Amino acid sequence: MQTKKIILFLTSISLIALTGCQVKKDVSNVSQEPQKKISYFYNESDITLNKIGTKVPKMDVSPAKIIEDTSKYVATYLLEGDILKETGLSKNIITINSDGTFIELRVLDTGPSFHYYVDSSNQLQKKKAKNYALLSGYVVEENESIFLSYKNAVQNYNALNQEGKEKLSPLPLEYNYQTFDYTGYKSAVFQNDAFEFNLGNSEFLKAEKIDEVPKEMTVTPLEVNETLKKKKKQLANGDYELNHSNDMIQLFNRKFSDSEQIELVDIKKFNSFKTTDNESKKAVYGFSTTHKAEETDKKEETIYLYDGEKIYSSDNQEKLIFEEVEF
Repeated sequence: MQTKKIILFLTSISLIALTGCQVKKDVSNVSQEPQKKISYFYNESDITLNKIGTKVPKMDVSPAKIIEDTSKYVATYLLEGDILKETGLSKNIITINSDGTFIELRVLDTGPSFHYYVDSSNQLQKKKAKNYALLSGYVVEENESIFLSYKNAVQNYNALNQEGKEKLSPLPLEYNYQTFDYTGYKSAVFQNDAFEFNLGNSEFLKAEKIDEVPKEMTVTPLEVNETLKKKKKQLANGDYELNHSNDMIQLFNRKFSDSEQIELVDIKKFNSFKTTDNESKKAVYGFSTTHKAEETDKKEETIYLYDGEKIYSSDNQEKLIFEEVEF
């Protein structure tokens, strides 16, 4: 079988550099099939119900030592402002726990401006995009210096449900989990009664204490990864069932660029479509993307269809033959 390889757009930020670690479109006239129950979206509270033992992986920080009692440092700290824009961040939030661990949330100012979702009325909507990196690690001490040592991170794990709310989900296939080894690099240091961050230049920026802890910080990268990796593997292996047209949109959401026009297709027009294997399929959900070609300025359209088992695409407008999409 011929397949069409789709490389999803990855909103990226250099975790290595920052941690010092190794390693409203109206489509009311569009007909879609009846929608089924959603099964790919999770609240943070759902994640914490899955007991995994340790929430932050063990870490060898020798010759430094982990501060096991960090009660004097316990607080939530916020760093934001125009000075962050050069780093690709809009804000940086860190919570120090009393057991020597910390959770850090980086709100990324990179990637597409909008994310799309399909609401319960089958309308294609879009909202301002937010992308995240969630990190955790330990508060350590070496040579009388108190600083953060990063152990792991998960990037871009959010998706939009039918209400347009950000949820944990394996649907954005490029969500990325990383672990790090100790290097002694001091990008976040406790001094002057607060944590100060060096975000890639020689200047340390002081973070201010805040009272509110975002919901994204009520879980750890390890908890997120352990919960979602099985579903992600199933999706990547083609072992998936999309239960709503929004599921399909979320699979591709980060591939869309700001210059593309996204529309749901009239599914009745694809009651029968031909594949490269010369098979006839019936579409359940579908959407199209349109953009202008750089060289000719001509509009080019790609149509994506889901038949209840696999996703197919075609960009040949003269002869609509669909290839299976391989993630």
